[in-house]
Amino acid sequence: MDIDYDKIKEIYGNDILSEIISNKEDIIKNLYYFYQLGFEDVEDIFERQVMIFICSNDEFINKINNLINKIGNNYIDEIENNIELLDELN
Repeated sequence: MDIDYDKIKEIYGNDILSEIISNKEDIIKNLYYFYQLGFEDVEDIFERQVMIFICSNDEFINKINNLINKIGNNYIDEIENNIELLDELN
């Protein structure tokens, strides 16, 4: 996985890098879950919406599954084309 931490720092500031380090195990699980759902550009989504990934894996799965149920079967295209849909999860 090739994460651009400079991009994250530019968007969110230095403090978020500490949050990522402190929550790395859950973040890795959350990123893996996103891959399992079929998303291809997980790195870009993570870099642009890092805050949704910083939570427990159970909480993340619950939030994502609720959003998927709301969007429907075409959730991958909908989210990849309108990443702001993930703002609802913060």
